[in-house]
Amino acid sequence: MFMLPSSRMLLATALIGCGTHVTTGTTGTGAAGTTGSTATSSSGTTAQMASSSTGFPATTSTGAGGCSGAASLVYVVSDIQDTFGNLVYTYEPVSGTFTPVTSLDCSANGQLNSMAVSRSLVGWFDFTEATGEVLYTLDLVNKGACNPAVTLPSGFGQVTMAFVADSPGADSETLYVSGSTGSLGKIDPKSNAFVPIASLSGDANVNGLGPWFSGTSDAQVFAYFPTMTTGRLATIALPSAQVSADTPLMGVDPTTVAAFVRWGGDDYLFTTLVAGGDSGVAHYVPTTSVLDPALVPDSGFAAVGAAVTTCAPLTHP
Repeated sequence: MFMLPSSRMLLATALIGCGTHVTTGTTGTGAAGTTGSTATSSSGTTAQMASSSTGFPATTSTGAGGCSGAASLVYVVSDIQDTFGNLVYTYEPVSGTFTPVTSLDCSANGQLNSMAVSRSLVGWFDFTEATGEVLYTLDLVNKGACNPAVTLPSGFGQVTMAFVADSPGADSETLYVSGSTGSLGKIDPKSNAFVPIASLSGDANVNGLGPWFSGTSDAQVFAYFPTMTTGRLATIALPSAQVSADTPLMGVDPTTVAAFVRWGGDDYLFTTLVAGGDSGVAHYVPTTSVLDPALVPDSGFAAVGAAVTTCAPLTHP
């Protein structure tokens, strides 16, 4: 498991306490990429004081459809297990800025695998514990305690998950979960009970694989499957669990991908770097098939999960 060096532990504590922006790495263009946004430092993490003490970017404004501006951002959680727990960040794709929101101390002995965030900014986090997979919740606005919410059936495997709007433009949403062997289920919003749906099917290239996936406000599900030779981008139909629109993604080693989101119509992959264990951000534009494998070469921390809410924009600003 990745451990935060002592110097970064001190920085992380100071950042959360002060409510700072963290701008990391250089925003690159990649060998065949588009021009990305500019970052402050070409090596490692730099911090800028924010005028907000909420843990969200000070420039966050109210979003469309009754959503808060903070609900339109990407959320990332780091694989840090120390006295401060894991750290939750926002990521603003246009500026390339990471902002620490809160520490996460849910499971004393569990391994964090993934996250999802509701449009009301409640974070859901999957931990593998001795008894199996347990989903915890944490109010990212008011902070407070991290609470166990759902224990998944034995054998379901490590979970990826995402909220998906119940219909295009709807305020209501459902949390869907996928197991490591491609089983799909959902969480009943009233009882927090796990409801099995089906195994993902319809595409022999990805049968039996659990994807990272991302839901949208127009009730679509976009997924990244880490196949043996190359990752594959696809869509998942609900409630049938049929996989389609399978597209190989060349230029990103699937064994390095730690998380995936669809934001603004584009795909963002958080990749684990070999040196130091930190993560970079790759950016893929489906409409032009252009990949920037190093939009952010080094975030300054190791990502283990990422999520968007159903308030995220459907087109890139």
